[in-house]
Amino acid sequence: MKNLLDAAAVETAALLLTAPDAASRATHIASAIADLIPDSACAIYRVVAGDDGNAVWTAIAAVGDISIQQANLNYQIGALRPP
Repeated sequence: MKNLLDAAAVETAALLLTAPDAASRATHIASAIADLIPDSACAIYRVVAGDDGNAVWTAIAAVGDISIQQANLNYQIGALRPP
């Protein structure tokens, strides 16, 4: 099993190095995570400037049986709050 994980890690690293932008890299990361956990889905978020200039979390990638309704989440709320 270890060789399969090592091969997957090398393949993911190669994909990340050749990905042209953050959204492509996020999709590769989400795919790698979803592949490790059977019957799962993964969404990747990042902090961006919102329309009002405040920092917000926004989804940039989603893989698996998941639907993301694009909604910006306040950067300072709940579990998403920075330390």
